[in-house]
Amino acid sequence: MNELVLDDDLKENSWRLFKTQKNGYKLYSIGYTYTVDKPVLSLVPQASKVYWKCEDRTCPGRSISCGLNPPLKLTQSHFGHEKNINRLNELETIKKLKEIALNSNEPPRTIIRKTLIEMSTESIS
Repeated sequence: MNELVLDDDLKENSWRLFKTQKNGYKLYSIGYTYTVDKPVLSLVPQASKVYWKCEDRTCPGRSISCGLNPPLKLTQSHFGHEKNINRLNELETIKKLKEIALNSNEPPRTIIRKTLIEMSTESIS
């Protein structure tokens, strides 16, 4: 279960860390998205072990990492939902929107329109 051989495309998608709106962490790894389960968010940057839970609240999927560094070790399998490959695009787009909004004087409507034009149709739907 934990012994994965990754090709170059999967290696790139095996660990992508994002900040959430409430200064938490969201981790995308090979089609699944995780949020921090333990420790308390204020202790996560210094933690030697971080426990992650699947973003889907009905899924029992769990993983462990050494701090905020790869690799991610799957401890409990996912079931009840499929991998969401488009979720990475969604998270990257949200991150990009936030960065542009902070560094630009353009109205929000213009920023969102420009970003939607660049997004793929699978991500939008």
